[in-house]
Amino acid sequence: MTDIREQLKMRPVTPQYLDQFNDLLGYVFQVTAKEVSESGYEEGELERAKRPVLEEADVFGWFNGEDLVSQLAIYPCKVNIHGREFEMAGLTGVGTYPEYAGHG
Repeated sequence: MTDIREQLKMRPVTPQYLDQFNDLLGYVFQVTAKEVSESGYEEGELERAKRPVLEEADVFGWFNGEDLVSQLAIYPCKVNIHGREFEMAGLTGVGTYPEYAGHG
């Protein structure tokens, strides 16, 4: 039996994977369409709002073939600490489907 880690390939998550990116976020954070609608978003608006993440952040995913199974987004930013500017990054959109968790 092949180790699952041998099947996974890490690569950038591009806008062509927007639907899979959104599906994984929805699964990980357990957000339902009903909750999105009740919070005031129009249908498809939240999904479209996530496109800039793929364009402005460094988003990496682990793929099993063409299936996105794990992801994270790194936002470059600068912070000012006592008048001194530092380059930093924010980490967001982290998630993995449970069947792929715990494999290193």
